[in-house]
Amino acid sequence: MSTNKAKFLVVSVLTSALLLTSIPMNFLDRAGAAQFVVVVPSGPHAGRVVAIISLSSAAAQAVSENSGALQLQPVLSVSTLSITLETTYGSNPGDPPIAISNTGPANSVLNWSAAASAPWIGLSQASGTVAAGTSTDVVIGADVVGFGLGVGTYEGTITISDPTASNSPQTVAVTLTIAAKPITVTADAKSKVSGDADPTFTYTSSDPAATFTGALSRAPGEDVGTYAILQNNLSAGSNYAITYVGANLTITVPPSAPPVEQLIVNDWIEGAMSQGGRQKITVPATVTVSAVELSVDFVGSYIETSNVSIYAASSTDSQLGALMGTSDSATVSAIYPIHQLYSFAPPVTLSPGIYWIVPVGDNTRVWGNVYAGGYWYGKYKTGDAYFRLLTQ
Repeated sequence: MSTNKAKFLVVSVLTSALLLTSIPMNFLDRAGAAQFVVVVPSGPHAGRVVAIISLSSAAAQAVSENSGALQLQPVLSVSTLSITLETTYGSNPGDPPIAISNTGPANSVLNWSAAASAPWIGLSQASGTVAAGTSTDVVIGADVVGFGLGVGTYEGTITISDPTASNSPQTVAVTLTIAAKPITVTADAKSKVSGDADPTFTYTSSDPAATFTGALSRAPGEDVGTYAILQNNLSAGSNYAITYVGANLTITVPPSAPPVEQLIVNDWIEGAMSQGGRQKITVPATVTVSAVELSVDFVGSYIETSNVSIYAASSTDSQLGALMGTSDSATVSAIYPIHQLYSFAPPVTLSPGIYWIVPVGDNTRVWGNVYAGGYWYGKYKTGDAYFRLLTQ
């Protein structure tokens, strides 16, 4: 095209690519200028005449020599040149839109494309077409979760362009700020007996996905009382902001071993002892048993058992469960009052619960004898015998 182009290309068109077709030179306007017709080359309006241009002979000659496609230039505009996105760790921010507009002459068409400088920047569409006087929205997002982005500030750009448009390219700055995610850590209350080692201090987190390092601790002291459980160096890392809810460790007085009298069970034999009888007892607190003492105070009583075993009760309490220990052998005694001691080596520790005391031996029995006519007669008498546990 010659420099005369600026004098005749001010026309209204229906498409960006038009053909300038020469009318035979015998078609002249009243001033004797040559006339040209601008037609639509393709599409639904193909062949439509959109303009008739009259040129002087010199200008017409220039057009004839450079005839071809004519294009009206679109103008690229965007609604903002900066976007700020904010979120917390583990969550994607909101998706704000930007508007891409064509502010060029009527019937110009903007063919735009967009590209992000960082992979975490997302676009709802990467290209499109905008007619003159209209706009299209492109949603901008940030994939914090997909790219595992941690706490911090991230920057990138979006470049929007159309090689045929003026005001192209346009660059939009994108700033993403990720703050620490707030979580709550709640300590569990604990207790222990004075003199025992501290229990493990446990806690719950409002975010099960958080991974922790470090451990809780407590205020110092071993006296009976209450001590605060502290956060200490427990941390979930820089991506989390912990709100700590404490609890207490309570130190209690050690439970005393029950007095021997509390463990005495009277009337535990009624003759069945000669058939390997046994006696059920309830241990109310943890004890360490060093020996079992069988006692018979009735005149002429007799103990005939070489060992004593302690069994845990079964789930029904009526049967023997696990064997806790068997005593050393003891000398059978036939002299009253009898206080026969059966020792355990090592001692047997019994937790609170139900147990059975079981004499052991082929002829296990406890006799309560009476004398008549010069002979001793066996007689089983309730209340003749009792036992007690000796504890450390």
